[in-house]
Amino acid sequence: MKIKYRQHFIPRFILKKWSDKDFYTTYDLENNIYKQYNIRNYNNDPFHIKNFYESRKMKINEIENKLTKIEVEYQNILKLIENKQIISLNRYQTKFLRLYTLIDIYRSNAALERALNLEGGIQYNNYYKNKTFEQIKEEYLSELNYLVTNIYNYSKNNISMFNEEMILRIENKINKIQKYIEEKNDFDEIFKQPYNEDLKDRIATNILDIYKANTKFISIPDAINERFLLTDAMLVEYFGDNNSKKFRLPILMIKIINPKLALAYMPLDLFDHVKVTNHVYNSFWIKVFPNLFLKNNKVEYEYGKKINDDIQIHIKKNPNASFLEIYDTFYSNNDKYEFEVYKLENSNQVNLINAMNLSQTSRYLIFENKEDFKKARKTMKENNIYRIENLGL
Repeated sequence: MKIKYRQHFIPRFILKKWSDKDFYTTYDLENNIYKQYNIRNYNNDPFHIKNFYESRKMKINEIENKLTKIEVEYQNILKLIENKQIISLNRYQTKFLRLYTLIDIYRSNAALERALNLEGGIQYNNYYKNKTFEQIKEEYLSELNYLVTNIYNYSKNNISMFNEEMILRIENKINKIQKYIEEKNDFDEIFKQPYNEDLKDRIATNILDIYKANTKFISIPDAINERFLLTDAMLVEYFGDNNSKKFRLPILMIKIINPKLALAYMPLDLFDHVKVTNHVYNSFWIKVFPNLFLKNNKVEYEYGKKINDDIQIHIKKNPNASFLEIYDTFYSNNDKYEFEVYKLENSNQVNLINAMNLSQTSRYLIFENKEDFKKARKTMKENNIYRIENLGL
């Protein structure tokens, strides 16, 4: 297989969605300039870095080759999503979208820059403040390789997305947070605890919000002129009420798919796992996006309509049954999910999403129309939306 030295942190098939006759336009926040690029000009491409995924601990192109395979699968699923009023996917495809979203976070150069510039919370910044860029990169590549190898292969061949060890790690983190809140009632203190240096524990921390979340698709109807901006951060977090001086849980995460379509995840309550987090209800965003946080996806189980009753009977008979045992018994990768696309109603909603994209962009923002970028910048100021480095965490 040919060795690839030019390695993209935003794939070219994504950039093409914002291209016009092979040209796409960016705004460079670092230099405050607009610039146009030709997608066919490999020597002038801001979204590739030579040997970006190469590590001294891995074979040449080990991650790049796995990403190429995964990107093909993602493109096939996009064909089932784009330009649809109702989106039908099976359980495996919905799992894959979550995994691809996680992979996109890890593969982005913005993630490395965020760690290097200490743009996270107390735990996060204390962990990275004495590390070099090379040390941070090696850690990120190890985590990315675990996602594209261990978790991808497990998810591909099993019904659950994660194996029992990873599920236990995630659940242990949730239990620790719950216990700490019950005993101390102090959210700030939780996040002063040391960041764990174990690779799998770090991954468990980072996938906590997306592990159990409602899935929605958001579209811009033709009647609205504005289009989504694409950020190099790849996934943008929205926050609810300020439950802590130093930490806030995301209530919504949005990944832009194309100029008119986005994928959204709404984390469920950490301790309930059925309803959305309580921090939604007094938030600015529930007023901006009415009904977005409602769970109205439909599911058709291959097992049959009596699945919930039979699960309860199984648990009563087998009180020590593991999560994976229940999953393997009652669920299938062929279970069908039906997602009704949430259509935005006005330009203000698009401008607010674009303002959030701008606020969490590391350096480059991509757009179809320069006016969409200008409106996003104006909306940031009007709504006091801050750049991530100005939060003072």
